[in-house]
Amino acid sequence: MKNIKTAFITFVLIIFGLLLLSGCTVNQQDMNYYKTEFLEKAKQYVIVNNNHNSNLKDILNQADQGLKRTKVQNFIDQGKSQLELVKEDFVTSQVPAELEPLKTKIFNSIDLRMKAYDDLFMHYDLKEQSNYRQEADKKIAEANRLVEEVKKELENYK
Repeated sequence: MKNIKTAFITFVLIIFGLLLLSGCTVNQQDMNYYKTEFLEKAKQYVIVNNNHNSNLKDILNQADQGLKRTKVQNFIDQGKSQLELVKEDFVTSQVPAELEPLKTKIFNSIDLRMKAYDDLFMHYDLKEQSNYRQEADKKIAEANRLVEEVKKELENYK
């Protein structure tokens, strides 16, 4: 019994020593770097969101004027793929605790927009009338509202 206790304490001490030697703590300089990088990504996301809005508006107007459904669906699918890449980039970003709420708003915005793209895809996939388009419009509006909040918060970090 005593050997098990000694082995456990030794194991804990070795792990603690390895963590201490590996530099598991983040210094202030690293935190400033992570903060700066995240804020730049967030600014770029606001730009990407505005571009998506503009492009989506154009493609939906063309769809209303008779653009083939498959072309509309391809655009929507590409937009969703781009959003997935943007989300993955944010997932891997290290963020100081003070910016976690901002990161959450960005995730929520991306998720809403991706769900809206799914609704739009279904709207153009179905031949019968559906409320997918209206649901997509609501989700996009909510996603845009979140992006505006992000944009306002970014103003505080200038």
